[in-house]
Amino acid sequence: IIDRNWYLGRIGEIDIVCIDKKTKEIVFIEVKSQMSSLEQAKELVNKNKQTQLYKLAEAYLSRHKIENNACRFDVIAIKIDNKNCKLEHIKNAFYMKYERNHKTIY
Repeated sequence: IIDRNWYLGRIGEIDIVCIDKKTKEIVFIEVKSQMSSLEQAKELVNKNKQTQLYKLAEAYLSRHKIENNACRFDVIAIKIDNKNCKLEHIKNAFYMKYERNHKTIY
């Protein structure tokens, strides 16, 4: 982990920034918890949230002068209830693809 709760004004916050030791990728991780289900926690990372995370990642890379480095976006979904805590780590949860002057989220 190289950063936690990295905040950029009104744009928002990246929960965790780390480096994958095997792939050397910079990993931007969004952590979401929900009382009801893992699926509902995962659904909180919708297209708008993904776009926000991408903007934050671009700013992070720029401010830290990181260039030509592979990056990925992961989601950690957590279901919390009175008895248990279940966690799911989704690697490459989404990615951005450039297409002529605009970005598309897949």
